Amino acid sequence: MSSGLVVHHFGSQGGPRREVDEYVLAVFEAMRGGLTGGAGLNCSIPVPERER
Repeated sequence: MSSGLVVHHFGSQGGPRREVDEYVLAVFEAMRGGLTGGAGLNCSIPVPERER
């Protein structure tokens, strides 16, 4: 399953939803990297502005 497909499935119309989509995409990519021997969970995951 591609990360783009996951984000497309849940959709985004901008605003806060876009921030959530970008965060989920980064987490998904990190998890997939960990499973495939890539960067894994050691990569930098951006935190939405509200969480800082």
